[in-house]
Amino acid sequence: MDADEAQLATLLKLTERYCVVYQTLRAAPPITVSHSSQAS
Repeated sequence: MDADEAQLATLLKLTERYCVVYQTLRAAPPITVSHSSQAS
């Protein structure tokens, strides 16, 4: 069964609100990477 326009609009709205992956990509926190080593 195919979704109609109203169903697709609802799916998009709910995805934007509840999808953790979407939320992370939309408002990604700043990420830093560092490395340190100690000589043995």
